Amino acid sequence: RFPQYGMPPGREALFQADGGVIFASNSIRAAWQLAEDLGVKTVTGFRAASVKEEATQVVVTSEEGLQLRGKSMVLASGAWLSKLADKFFGLKIMTRVSAEEVCYYAPKDSAGI
Repeated sequence: RFPQYGMPPGREALFQADGGVIFASNSIRAAWQLAEDLGVKTVTGFRAASVKEEATQVVVTSEEGLQLRGKSMVLASGAWLSKLADKFFGLKIMTRVSAEEVCYYAPKDSAGI
């Protein structure tokens, strides 16, 4: 199924079809750095209450009434994606947030790696 990974005869591997690993801290740090390098204004701690598309801009209003305006916006809603996509855009996006343990096992001395 994965010809790029050769398994010698007699060896076993574990495959989890619906699994994958993204190291969140590294991914977020890289995304923020790229955004800043591109001149994007970033805002944290902003709890969006509404999103409105106007003729030439998008307006996002916080729960406290602060408004952000721009030609485009990225709402990074994390674990709240399903709820906010439905609330703001009428989109049904089913997500399941889970925390997984990433484990690395040292081969036995006889593994010959």
